[in-house]
Amino acid sequence: MEMNPEERLAALLALYDDAKDAADHAASVAERLVAGIKTTAREVYGDVGDDGVLLESEHLRKPLTLTCRGSRRVVTATLRAKYPEVYDECSRHDVTWYLQRVK
Repeated sequence: MEMNPEERLAALLALYDDAKDAADHAASVAERLVAGIKTTAREVYGDVGDDGVLLESEHLRKPLTLTCRGSRRVVTATLRAKYPEVYDECSRHDVTWYLQRVK
């Protein structure tokens, strides 16, 4: 039996809170683990350089690599203020839908 859109939405909403809470918790744990691994591996290996370091363990399904990479970013507020014509020419308007919990 197929659900109509209202029934399907109600079913999805019924599952949302528990699933979102579990996902948020898992993401928080993973974030702390990644930070700990990065910090501790840097204590063990020091500056890993451009090649990085391979982290292997019998507890991992596959090895991890720790690398360091710099990046350069455009400060859009500065670009817009100093060169508005370039900003207008090089930017685009996007639309994104967000699902957020009401505070």
